[in-house]
Amino acid sequence: MKAITLWQPWASAIAFGIKKIETRAWSTRHRGYLLIHAAQKTPRIWQEIGQQLCEKYFPKGTDLQSLPYGRIVAKVNLVDVIQITEKTASIDPLEWEWGRFEKGRFAWYLQNLDCPERGRKISGKQGIWDAGEFLQLG
Repeated sequence: MKAITLWQPWASAIAFGIKKIETRAWSTRHRGYLLIHAAQKTPRIWQEIGQQLCEKYFPKGTDLQSLPYGRIVAKVNLVDVIQITEKTASIDPLEWEWGRFEKGRFAWYLQNLDCPERGRKISGKQGIWDAGEFLQLG
């Protein structure tokens, strides 16, 4: 199965069912199931905004440091990828806080959230990668 690595708290926002659109600077032909992997750390530049998002949207007492890192946190179905134009008024305002919807970027539409048991720590990769090893863990 394919996977993508995201920084926290964006990975957990998908796992909590808050974030249903992932925005990227690039498109993909992949459609179907995709594992969401939380990166090993959140870059310092994103830590303050990440903490603010945790406090605003996650269950009380959840902070950036308490989130899972280096683990698969969700399985979703990537159903569509659309290039963003200036006509993005139909996007839920909540998604605007979690994504970058600048013209020319791509909106990845995610459905059918499932949160598998978190296995051992695994290293992620850039782009979409094969998570077959994770699936072997049982």
